[in-house]
Amino acid sequence: MLDIFQEKGAINTVFLTTFTYGRGLSGRQIAGHPYPDHGIQESDNAFYHGGNYATPHAEFYQHTALKQTRAPDHGNVDIVAAVLPAARKRGMKLFCSIEDVWRPDVAGLASLTEVDLQGRRTTSTLCPLHPDVRAFWSDWPPIFASPMISTASSFSTSTTARCWKRSERVTPNESPLPAPRAFCEFHQKSRANAA
Repeated sequence: MLDIFQEKGAINTVFLTTFTYGRGLSGRQIAGHPYPDHGIQESDNAFYHGGNYATPHAEFYQHTALKQTRAPDHGNVDIVAAVLPAARKRGMKLFCSIEDVWRPDVAGLASLTEVDLQGRRTTSTLCPLHPDVRAFWSDWPPIFASPMISTASSFSTSTTARCWKRSERVTPNESPLPAPRAFCEFHQKSRANAA
């Protein structure tokens, strides 16, 4: 397939969905939308789960409750290990897309979510100030050092794969309005320290 991309489309870079629980990037299709014109024209609801489509390495998850994130959808296939050598052979760059979208049933997630105005925890939006959440993301490639792209380390031993962390969440820094879910103890401490 990479040969076709390269020959017919002059594509020299692959953005590979590597981590997400969202249906828009890794599932067959979002519910209620037509299927693409390729592949089986049926839902993947029976087996879709999401998560980390590369091989997680336990040493990178020692300081977080989010330890069980391996996507079971395709067995033990490591998508980065499968695609990276083929891309490298063709001189193509590989960027691993990491989407900050979660399922509410991920082990360890419940206590890490944001808190709304009424003091209720959200079902799947992680608090970016929670120490376990920060440890999870910082133990991936050092994505906080570079906001969009950095060298992959926790899911690939190659330094030619790059990561692109994608989040559709609006943060307090990106919006003129206050964030509607920034009322957990970590946000409160952050505001108190800033005052």
